[in-house]
This record gives sequence, structure tokens and C-alpha cells, in this order.
Amino acid sequence: MRARARHAVGLAAALLAWGPDAQAQVPAPDGPPVLAADAPITLRPTRGARRLAEQVTRILAVRLDVAVATGEDAPPEILEAVPAGHCAIDAEGPSVRLVLAGPEGQVFATEVFVEDLRGAAIARSVALALEALRDTALEGPPPGQALRRTFFRAGREVTWTYHEPEGGFFGRRPRVEATAKPLVYLGFLGGLSTERLTPQLAPRIGLGLCQTAWCLMLEGDLPLIPEVTEACDGREIQYRPITLALRLLLRPFVIDEALSVAFGLGILSRFGLASLVGVDASRLTTNFGLRGSVEMAWRVGGPFEVVFDVGLDAHTSPAILTRLPRPAPGTPPGVCPTGFAERLLVEDILTVWGVLAIRVRP
Repeated sequence: MRARARHAVGLAAALLAWGPDAQAQVPAPDGPPVLAADAPITLRPTRGARRLAEQVTRILAVRLDVAVATGEDAPPEILEAVPAGHCAIDAEGPSVRLVLAGPEGQVFATEVFVEDLRGAAIARSVALALEALRDTALEGPPPGQALRRTFFRAGREVTWTYHEPEGGFFGRRPRVEATAKPLVYLGFLGGLSTERLTPQLAPRIGLGLCQTAWCLMLEGDLPLIPEVTEACDGREIQYRPITLALRLLLRPFVIDEALSVAFGLGILSRFGLASLVGVDASRLTTNFGLRGSVEMAWRVGGPFEVVFDVGLDAHTSPAILTRLPRPAPGTPPGVCPTGFAERLLVEDILTVWGVLAIRVRP
């Protein structure tokens, strides 16, 4: 798979210009000065791109015959505001943006699309793009005074343009970035009924959005086996509810971007039919409660994770079925209340559960 890149070479506006740097420029006889061949390269990553910048630095330290290092963070709003010989690197969505500063305010920029790449291939593609960008800076911008000019170099289309920062009455507008990432997971739930001490089995499906260390998830499960409660007269009541939960997850611990521990807290709602076995009689019941959980996730490759999640559901209004018992003839007295309705708790107040799931989280 290949990374697609497009280059933009330009002269920055006066706001972004610096004075000549003797170590980073070489005077050109017929045009503006160019980047010196022995000028060191310093990578200036944004906050989310530092790990990538360190990987690119290690690759270029082997490929280039000049010093390559990772420096301080890039300017937060204007990547072009870096000194000559410094390259700002910003990872945004499916692309990585590189901005290399040359002498006298020259700016050389490229964008590498890495949506089809994974792991070390991303760092290699970005390193090759930065090496090509440095070669362009060594030759300098093309001759001419036009605000925009396109030419071909080494089989690539390169555009020279005059860059001005956005402005207006209210000043520079901040760039709006979509940083929330989708989340999808499918798992299997195993629980324990604290009222009847019977197992609960159910598939679980979840959707969500993740922002840095926070994730908001909507999940649901449907038990494969109904919960069964026996009345005083021997009748059985079956209850098979659908559970929907909205849970907020926080991942405070991440180890080497592969293993993470998260804590979750949310609300849940249950609804289903409580039916009397053998009789065409049922009643819709609803419930509300709270859900707390702890999970451990292992990123096996790309966006895929294996997740083990354990939690506790606490129901504030568990489903209760009220009915008049009909004891069979010969039933000992006192087994069923005489002349009074029987109230049956058909679900748990507390439910302990665990989930083993496969999750997709970019």
C-alpha cells in the first residue's frame, strides 16, 4: 500500500519571516537562498504526534548524513512559525502534515495520507516524505514572481505558492478539528443472578464515541435464557428483559499504547414481559438502575482490541409481579397467603456480570 503525498512550497508572509540563518542557508546566485546541505533537521511535533516524530527521527538518523533530532512542541496554531531547518509535524485523521522552514521565511509543506497504513509503515512513509521535502528545500523555490506556480520534479507535482495567514476583523480563525473517534464492539455476557443463583448468558452489542481518554457508549443485551421464578402454588414466571445502558468510560492507565485499564459508570433501563408459564397471561415491566464496571483492553493490531469487562448492575425498581395464587388441592395451609395477592420479585436487585468482547476503536 502506498502513501499519497502532495507538496506545497512557498514564501511566508512578513508576519512569519525571520532573518537569514547562516547555518541553515546558502546564497543562491540567481534567486533566494536555499537550505544548506549540512543544516541539521529538528522535528517539532504537535502534542499528539510526538511518538511518530521520534520514530521518524530514528529512521532519518540512519538515512541522512546530517544531524536529526526531535525538539520542542510545534507552534500550537501556525505550524509555519518554525525557524529555518525545523520541520513541524502534525498527525490529523488519515493524514500527516509536514511543514519545513527554509531561509528568509520560505515554507515547504507536504501532506502524507496514511489511511491504508499501519504500524511502522506510517513512520517510514512520513520519513521518506520528509526526506523528499528536504531535497526540495535544498534546491529552493522555482524562479518567478507568480503567486502560484506548478512544476514537476522527480515525477511529482510540486506547487509553489505565496502563503498568507487568515485574518479579518476578528483575527485568525482557529482550525476546527474532528477528534472524536467511533467505537463498535461485539461480545458475550456471562452473569450471575443474586436472587436465584442461576447463570445469565447474553450477547452484547455496543456503539460509542471516544475523545482522548474518555468514551461514551450505548450498549444493549438480550438474555438467551429467561429468568424463572417459582410462585407459592408451583407456577413458574418467566422474565426475559432487554437491557439498554449508557456508560461513560475513563482510561487513566495506558501501557505502551497496547494495554489499557478503564473504569465506567452509567445508567441502564430494562424492559420485558413477565409471563406465567402455561397460561396466556403476561405483563410489561420496566426498570431503571445504575451500572459500574472495570475493563482491561489489549490492542491486538490496528484498531482491534480484545476486551474483558466486569461490572455490577444495581436496579432501583426491580420488576415485581402481583398475582392471586391458586394452590392445588391438598396444598398444606400457610404455603400461600389466603385471600391476599402474592408479590413476586422476578429479577435481581444486584446482578454481577462479565463480558469478553472484540472491539474496534481507531
